[in-house]
Amino acid sequence: MGILKAGTIYFVLVFGTGFVLGTVRTLWVVPRLGVRTAELLETPFMLVAIVLAARWISRRIGNADGSSIRVAVGVLALALLLAAEVSMGVVHQGLSFVEVFTKHDPVSGTVYYALLGVFAWMRHGYSGSMLHMMPANHAPQRTRPSLSGCNLRGSWAMLLRFGR
Repeated sequence: MGILKAGTIYFVLVFGTGFVLGTVRTLWVVPRLGVRTAELLETPFMLVAIVLAARWISRRIGNADGSSIRVAVGVLALALLLAAEVSMGVVHQGLSFVEVFTKHDPVSGTVYYALLGVFAWMRHGYSGSMLHMMPANHAPQRTRPSLSGCNLRGSWAMLLRFGR
């Protein structure tokens, strides 16, 4: 999958989710809770959408691609998202170019811009596995579960300790 296609798909997945959630937020949540609270409640759902979209794209492109390709996909998707944001604000809301970026609440707007940074970085930062960051001789070994009493007692003790 090429950079253009991957970046566009990443953008469409996240923007589509944001469009649906934004509609729900605007029609039902804002009148009840206010703009700031509604936008902050939407943030975790958008973060999940970003992570899942980055994960899906990573699986489609493959993790063997170079870092520069992953960065290019994230930057392209961010550029498309900002272009869509500007066009939606100018055409549908009658805002100026500057107003599109300054109309946000100080708190939820800061979270929004941080989420845009996560959106651009996530495609680079998510590789589906953290094993690529470890040296080959330090990769965790997969072991088969043992039914010996020692291992079971240790497992139960650990569960009881963390269950408190």
